[in-house]
Amino acid sequence: MRDTTALLQRLSLLACMPLLAPGCDDSAPGPTAAQQPKVAERTSPSGADAAGEAKAPTSKPPVGPRVNKAPPPPPLPTDPDELRMMPIEGDPPFIDGYNPEEETCPSGNWCGAAQAALAIAPKAGEPKMELGCPTRIIGAHDPSPIKESPAKYVGLSDKNAMQGSLNQHGTELKRAAGDDDVCCYHYFDYCSGRPLVEGTQVLSAPAVGRTDWADLACPVASPIAAALADAWLSDAAAEHASVAAFGRVALELMAVGAPPALLDDTLRAARDEVRHARACYGMASRFTPAIHGPGPLPAATPRSPTLVQVAVDAFLEGCVGETTAALVAERGAAVATDHHTQDLLAGIAADEAEHAALAWRTVKWALERGGAEVAGALRHAFADLPTPSFEETPDHPHWNAYGRLSQAELSAAAADARREIVAPMLRHLLGADGRVPPPRASA
Repeated sequence: MRDTTALLQRLSLLACMPLLAPGCDDSAPGPTAAQQPKVAERTSPSGADAAGEAKAPTSKPPVGPRVNKAPPPPPLPTDPDELRMMPIEGDPPFIDGYNPEEETCPSGNWCGAAQAALAIAPKAGEPKMELGCPTRIIGAHDPSPIKESPAKYVGLSDKNAMQGSLNQHGTELKRAAGDDDVCCYHYFDYCSGRPLVEGTQVLSAPAVGRTDWADLACPVASPIAAALADAWLSDAAAEHASVAAFGRVALELMAVGAPPALLDDTLRAARDEVRHARACYGMASRFTPAIHGPGPLPAATPRSPTLVQVAVDAFLEGCVGETTAALVAERGAAVATDHHTQDLLAGIAADEAEHAALAWRTVKWALERGGAEVAGALRHAFADLPTPSFEETPDHPHWNAYGRLSQAELSAAAADARREIVAPMLRHLLGADGRVPPPRASA
């Protein structure tokens, strides 16, 4: 059995979505019969009722004015290339290297000299060039140019996940205005899991010297110890920020009247992230004499949630991000040869699957109350997902031993999660024919 099939079954069961988990008892409270909106008895196109018995056609015309129904939302695509090329509502068309970014990831546009762009281009072989510019920029192979010359790289991040694509049209416009040596890019910091977002920035705490956050384990010697320490510190910072992200999610759920079960599970997920952060800081300490923990985390401004936005955020950050994180952790545990790493990642994978299922339950609840409006927003959110790139991930011979996946393995996990888990679960929620139930009355 493929690992994606097993994870799909587990998420379906945990989320009480009987896609591949028949017999799940969804005990979440819903409206009583008296609270349900009354609907007319429906018949099938052949004139049979729900029990299959034929009913005589009525000769009475419909009463009341004719209402022009809105066209149905676009169908849910599954092909990654088709998804990547779909337009984003309210944004310019997909041209000139524009790469749609996740709504929760920092992004923007940057223009600089060709030589400055070359300094942050991928270093694997000769960079592909167009208009005298590298077609891609990344923040990983050598962060020193961005760190040492922030004025030259305004807006760009030196994090591993930063990537950008050449904006040919923007470059041509700048050059027509007299800047002959300019190269323009659209960039974003790819993010997954539950990031703590402030506007277009993903917040995290810097690593500082402290011992109370690290679950210490036996140190190990590795020829790539520095790279492993950096990678686990990056994971630790993301897990630490997720604690605050779940705290804010709890406030947003309360603002839209969510049931107590969703709130309880959200707060439990925040406690899981504390354990994950301590475990990751502990992993980093195995590869360096210095023991680190988080410094002060910038405060995030409260958001003004709506039911639609809560559903979309839960889908992007949880259904997509944490499903991917669960699959990456599972595959990291599978390739690791270090027993401590195997146990750590197996535990994280199980927790992330619980968090992803919580997000699916949240989306399901929002769909029941928001109906077609929520469904349409979810379709667009899925269609706008970018194709993630992991060119910044180092490919070391000893990388897998401690649960780190290669570029190709990370790309495969992200693609598999979306195609084999997220797409079928969302399609199941929305209905194969694109329809969803009308909004349910509030309790």
